[in-house]
Amino acid sequence: MNTKAVCEKLNVTTKMLRIYEEQGLICPRRRENNYRDYSAENLLQIETIATLRRLGFSIPEIKKLMEFDKTRNEQLDMFYL
Repeated sequence: MNTKAVCEKLNVTTKMLRIYEEQGLICPRRRENNYRDYSAENLLQIETIATLRRLGFSIPEIKKLMEFDKTRNEQLDMFYL
């Protein structure tokens, strides 16, 4: 999915997407023309990041949350804290 479609679908701005990418929160693959191509996993990540931002989490806090091993319950423990 291209940037414009993602922005329309998730109600985010291109600037937000660039910041998330610069901070290492998302990593969309690139097409041959160097355009970003967002996967279903990227969409879920963006939606999660946007929700956490609305809840008041900072980018560094979100980065820590997203780095947890999701096979364990560390992420849930972090939310409880």
